[in-house]
Amino acid sequence: MHRIHHQYGRHKNNYGDITWWDMMFGTYENPKEWHHTCGFDPEKEERLPAMLAYRDVHAEPE
Repeated sequence: MHRIHHQYGRHKNNYGDITWWDMMFGTYENPKEWHHTCGFDPEKEERLPAMLAYRDVHAEPE
């Protein structure tokens, strides 16, 4: 279920590894099937320090 959060080109839903947090805040999603890929664009993938600082690397200029 958490892989939805890491889906390529998408940054929403299923934020926590403990699903009840997402259920509480209405961000839980659990489809029957999932046929997508995970990851970031290569230049964003290398911005690990920004990600660890909880910065949205999709919204920020590089």
